[in-house]
Parts: sequence; structure tokens; C-alpha cells
Amino acid sequence: MFGIEEIIARLDTSLEIAQIATILFGLFAAAFAGTWAIYFWTNKDTFGRILSFMLIGEAIATIVAVYFAVNSFLHLYNNLSPWEALSLRVVIFTVTCISTIKLVLYLRTIEQRRRVIRSKIKGD
Repeated sequence: MFGIEEIIARLDTSLEIAQIATILFGLFAAAFAGTWAIYFWTNKDTFGRILSFMLIGEAIATIVAVYFAVNSFLHLYNNLSPWEALSLRVVIFTVTCISTIKLVLYLRTIEQRRRVIRSKIKGD
């Protein structure tokens, strides 16, 4: 691994400054999504839990993206085998699909209930 002096010495190019800014922004984005995920999870209502799943998915995907950004900054492109890199991408896609499915199922349930209520109000 690199020492702090070596990392500071690398900051002489705008690309490396942009990479560090991207890493810091990614960490902020993951923490932001994670904080709101915890908030909605503690609400304990169904909609809050669904939002929590979505935000957890975003946080996980962001953390994996930050991991790749750190590897790029440190020039550790061969740090992961192709199978490990592929596995991390599959994790991102799986989390996205699961959280999307949960949201869609919940929204469909709300829509069905809304239709039932409308039909009762209309007297059908």
C-alpha cells in the first residue's frame, strides 16, 4: 500500500485531484443514502421500509463504485481477478433488481387498493 507521502506526491495532476474528489463524493453519497435508509427503516411503516430497501441498494452500489475508484487512483487495476470484479458488478445489479421489485410490488398493491376504494366510492 502507499504511504501518505506517496499519496500527497501523486496530487500533482488534475486527474488525481479529480479522482480524490470523486472518491470523497462517492463516500458522501453512500453515507447520505445509508443515513436515510436507516431513518426510513426505523419508521416501521411499509412505505418507509420499501424506501429503505431502495436506499440500501443505492448505498451498496455506490460503495462498490468507490472501491473501483480507489483501485483506479492507486493504479491497482489487477487487484481483483476478473471473476471478483464480475462478482461485484453482479452484486450491484442484483441489489438494484431486488429493491426495484420490492418497490414495484408495493406500488402495485397501493394501486390495487386505490382502485378498490374508488369503486366503493362510486358505488360500483
